[in-house]
Amino acid sequence: MANFRHLKILKENVNDWNRWRKYSYIEPELSNTDLSYGDLRDANLSSANLSGVDLSSTYLSGANLSDANLSGANLSSTYLSGANLSGANLSGVDLSGANLSGANLSGVDLRDANLSGANLSGVDLSGANLKNTQINEKTRIDAKWCRVWEIVNQGGMSRDLRGVDLKLGIAAAIAGIIGAIAAILALF
Repeated sequence: MANFRHLKILKENVNDWNRWRKYSYIEPELSNTDLSYGDLRDANLSSANLSGVDLSSTYLSGANLSDANLSGANLSSTYLSGANLSGANLSGVDLSGANLSGANLSGVDLRDANLSGANLSGVDLSGANLKNTQINEKTRIDAKWCRVWEIVNQGGMSRDLRGVDLKLGIAAAIAGIIGAIAAILALF
């Protein structure tokens, strides 16, 4: 449940919100709220709980959403160009038709996310979890990340990867596997 004080500050003015975040060590609680059609450009929403929030058609360009929990959120047709979403939980998120060009999606959890028709041009997906992520013919995604998506979701058998530069994509996949193994070993 959203904290109405947090919601009030954010809706009043992004500059006031960012100033409040600078001097506040509270992780914002904004879950299950309707922030659709808003203008949250350059907002500091790092580490915020935004699970289940409706951010459809919202301007979030340049926003800091690093380490935020956006699981199950609606970000369809949202403008996230240049946003920092590194380490964010985007599992089950609807990003259909969203513009994420140039965004930092390194280390994000995109399991079961819908990226149909999204613009992912120039996006950094290093270490991202792309398992069961939906893309379609309208999704704009760099070739190396498309190949990584194919390997993760459709297997690598019978794929012709000659001439494809996968250096960063394969390194990201390997880093993800190593991270998972390290997490399992830490349990023992």
